[in-house]
Amino acid sequence: MAARCQLYWLALVALVSVSLARHEDCGSAPHAEHSSVQIVDEEYVVRAIYTCQEGYELRGAAELICDIENDLWDVEPPICVKGELSNEVATGASSERAKRKSHRI
Repeated sequence: MAARCQLYWLALVALVSVSLARHEDCGSAPHAEHSSVQIVDEEYVVRAIYTCQEGYELRGAAELICDIENDLWDVEPPICVKGELSNEVATGASSERAKRKSHRI
């Protein structure tokens, strides 16, 4: 009976240890400037999902997966670059102002 209880407790401790270890396998998700990251911790996989701030475009993988066998994220984090559309609008507006100014002279 005592051996059976001891075995039960060892199994329970092992289960709790594995559950808690999942959170720490790969450490914190890598930082990507101008982004937010959501950690999704499921039973057998930990994912980091990146979203760029408004006005920025994501380049690279939006989702990283923790490889719990070697404690590494599967790919490099994405980068968030200033959106081309917002740059075109700003450039277009400034060039229009320059045209109007040159016509006045």
